[in-house]
Amino acid sequence: MCTKTKAKVILVSFNFFFYIAGSVMLGFGIWMKVDPESIIDSTHRISHVRSSSALVSYVAVLFIVIGVLTFLVAFLGLCGAYNDKAPVLMAYSCLLVVFMVAEIAAIVILLVYLRRVDDSLQDDQLKKAFADERLFNEATASIWNHIQTAFKCCGILGHTDYFNSTTWWSPVKSNASDEVSVPTSCCTWNRDEESSGDNRTLCQADVKSGNLKSKHFHTKGCKYSIHDWIYRHTIAMIALAAGIFACELLGSITASSLFLLIRRSDT
Repeated sequence: MCTKTKAKVILVSFNFFFYIAGSVMLGFGIWMKVDPESIIDSTHRISHVRSSSALVSYVAVLFIVIGVLTFLVAFLGLCGAYNDKAPVLMAYSCLLVVFMVAEIAAIVILLVYLRRVDDSLQDDQLKKAFADERLFNEATASIWNHIQTAFKCCGILGHTDYFNSTTWWSPVKSNASDEVSVPTSCCTWNRDEESSGDNRTLCQADVKSGNLKSKHFHTKGCKYSIHDWIYRHTIAMIALAAGIFACELLGSITASSLFLLIRRSDT
């Protein structure tokens, strides 16, 4: 049986965790906004790809928005549960229901339309989009570099995409020698070779020679690498989504139960 004390303990404990999480995300977002250079240097040391200030700014805004939303919703839950405020608890419960409906709608849209988009995008269309000058800016180039590093891939369909599609990474090539055929993010990273400067040289040489068995650059296109990653992590992503949904459902049910218990005690 759900008593008022049990409901309060569950709701306060539940929301305290998200209150802290929201505060951390908000603080981290503000730090990224105020001191982007330290973030850029840190990511460069970890991924060996230098982020753009524009990308860091976008991510900072995302962290701030999510942090503020999480903080406010958790604060509503804490305030309502601790002070026995029935209207606040109802507002909190309704917000969680809105979030759950939005998440279900987003998942349905992804399942229905993602495959359609994937099937409709032919290889030649992807290559044209990759070479589209309108899509180029510092932030998108930085994002793409991180994608290639994280997924160990090169280009959309493969490294040959860069032979005729160099628009987005032209600033990299203009500051380098004519021997550069692909961005550095296409190259594998080896601590010993990187320190001696040989890694990039071997990478570009293997690209120019068409050595598909090379260990110095990523031969698989990002389209295939991302597909493989999604396939391998489907169960984990479903479990994560189900866990988030379960937490929101628990919070909404507990808040509604406490709302009814408070109303009964007031009458």
